[in-house]
Amino acid sequence: MKIDWNEQWKTMMSDSMNNRGDSAAISCPRYWDTPERARDYLKNYGCDSDINKNREKLIQELHLKPDSQVLEIGPGPGVLTIPMARMAGQVTVVEPSAGMATVLHERIESENIQNISLIQKRWEDVNPDDFDNKFDLVLASYSLGMHDIKAAIEKMNSICQEKVVLFWHADIPQFELLYSMVWPDLFGREYISGPKSDVLFNVLYEMGIYPSVEYHEFIQKQTFSSIQALEDYFRYQHYLELDSSVSGFQKYFEKFIQEENGVFTHYERLPGMKFQWKAENN
Repeated sequence: MKIDWNEQWKTMMSDSMNNRGDSAAISCPRYWDTPERARDYLKNYGCDSDINKNREKLIQELHLKPDSQVLEIGPGPGVLTIPMARMAGQVTVVEPSAGMATVLHERIESENIQNISLIQKRWEDVNPDDFDNKFDLVLASYSLGMHDIKAAIEKMNSICQEKVVLFWHADIPQFELLYSMVWPDLFGREYISGPKSDVLFNVLYEMGIYPSVEYHEFIQKQTFSSIQALEDYFRYQHYLELDSSVSGFQKYFEKFIQEENGVFTHYERLPGMKFQWKAENN
């Protein structure tokens, strides 16, 4: 029987969200709905993080020009947006989260950047006719939480005259590995992971899009000065209250967290795939 990969994506996305329960069954825009959460994300995964060294290379590989017109979907607090704006002519961003949009706007103002325009909407709610021009680059970096990924990609293609670049999870990301360890104890059921790059590739293939594909891996090292700081991180990042009596937490700590003299170091592996293709609808 032939698999409809877009329907497979929809099913996996819905099953994952429905499985998470009240602690985590929150849409991505709502999850980052406060500026405080967005600022915490920027602190832990932003400009001063280990992961940003890898981002610099990825941005250079986009080969932006002074007159490039860029559309970024789900920019968050602008960890890619602001460096791209320094290289391109204009960057338009579509960000649904109020908290992320607020922090990105603050950064744009504080750095006096003039060539970024922000649309606070879900990508699903954007009308291609709202744009006055087509874009040289359409980019979505780990922001593919759309239920109907085929429709989302079709819209990207329709407004792009050069290339589309998507980044998505190549393997189980570490936050989902954490969930898989603790879910049985906390909620009495197995954790269900969302769709990964294998499904995305097959969706693209069914659409007649044959992208170049490149694997990359980030290693993020975070240091916490106390157990309280570590607990606060897991609380805001994952909506989880650390409980040392839960065997899943014990296993996660043993594998990914080192403690020395009251200082806790958290190692996080983030494997991903880059998909790139030339838009046909130009």
